[in-house]
Amino acid sequence: MIQVKKNKIRNLDRYFGFLKEGEQIRLVVKSSDVPQDKIVKIGFPTSLANGQKVLPSPLFGSVSSFNALGKEIVRKDLPMETAYRTVEWHWEQWDGPYNTIPMSKLVDVPYKRYPRDFVPPPSNEVEIIQKDNDLFFSSEILTFTPGDKENILHVANLFLEIFGQFEIASHNLSSYYTTKEERLNWQILPPGEYPWEKVEEKLKPLIDSLPKGNRPWAKYRVEKVKEYKPDFHAIGTGGFWGYVVFGFTSKNLYVFECIKYGNATYVFNQDWKELSKLTKAQVIQGDLAKARVIHHKSWVKQIDEILGEKQNG
Repeated sequence: MIQVKKNKIRNLDRYFGFLKEGEQIRLVVKSSDVPQDKIVKIGFPTSLANGQKVLPSPLFGSVSSFNALGKEIVRKDLPMETAYRTVEWHWEQWDGPYNTIPMSKLVDVPYKRYPRDFVPPPSNEVEIIQKDNDLFFSSEILTFTPGDKENILHVANLFLEIFGQFEIASHNLSSYYTTKEERLNWQILPPGEYPWEKVEEKLKPLIDSLPKGNRPWAKYRVEKVKEYKPDFHAIGTGGFWGYVVFGFTSKNLYVFECIKYGNATYVFNQDWKELSKLTKAQVIQGDLAKARVIHHKSWVKQIDEILGEKQNG
């Protein structure tokens, strides 16, 4: 196996040029070479097992952020456009001659900006594979072809950003193999008790990381869906960090809410077991969703229409 230790590579052929066109490879890192805190940060549990798979957390740097969240390209070559951000507006309303009442509401505030082109995230996952008695972090199988070189370069830099190294290995399943696939992108909260406090605890660090003006809107969206009394909760881990799923099993509806402002809420009407197998790219493409609700002021009306009357009790 050929080992690469760099901060970043720009010339793919310098490190992969020895490969024949069509050859299939994996990028691997021995698990024993990775500190425990980094393993958890990626999104894996403390106890690794063959076949586990996760979309890496976006918190390592620009490559992992793009891999999990995508990116926007600012088009300064185009005329500026009017965009909107939803903020909480506060004012004092007179209540008699000597008293005022604090008031607030959500408003869409217009501002000028250059247009953006959104580049969807590649959503490359990392899986655990086994060779003899050793476990390895591995990329998915990569095929060395002209059309896939850009993706191979991205995966190589993803591994360098996360691990600081990788080895180029054959995909040969007699040496490296997985038994079963187990995606770990979701932490399912236990049924039988109302775990809202746990949901709030998980979401607070993410909400606190948002610009101050966007926090009330993010909290409001979560509180709004919560009003309909979901009976199922799942918290995103790794590259799905920032997503929370509210399930309404009697209606067969699952609301995927992304706390990050500027994204959208996705509503699915499929079995949760199947939904949990989706990649990040499949979720955000929205092709499989019943509805995709943009995070603007009209979001409230659309969510009310989708979820219907609030359950009593």
